[in-house]
Amino acid sequence: MPAAIAVVAAFRTDPSMDTTPTTAPDRPDPDKAAWTPRDVACELQISDRHLTTLRRTDPAFPAPVMLGRLPRWAPASIHAYMTGQGGPAVRRRGRV
Repeated sequence: MPAAIAVVAAFRTDPSMDTTPTTAPDRPDPDKAAWTPRDVACELQISDRHLTTLRRTDPAFPAPVMLGRLPRWAPASIHAYMTGQGGPAVRRRGRV
């Protein structure tokens, strides 16, 4: 067995060399005051790209609070959207 293949085989079988994260967050922290786009995507169980599309196409999706160029959402507004109790979001002209 060539040396390079032996190293790869040892890497795959040695548990100490495992690089997978052990605590991957599958749900955002409900105690955070504002959620990032990644947090919202995780809560809605969609991809980050689909969240961008949803923001542009769904008029009922809550508008974010912009911190400079960074969008943030209140967890309550996302939960209201998920349960269908959120009203239509106010949209500004220009970039999302």
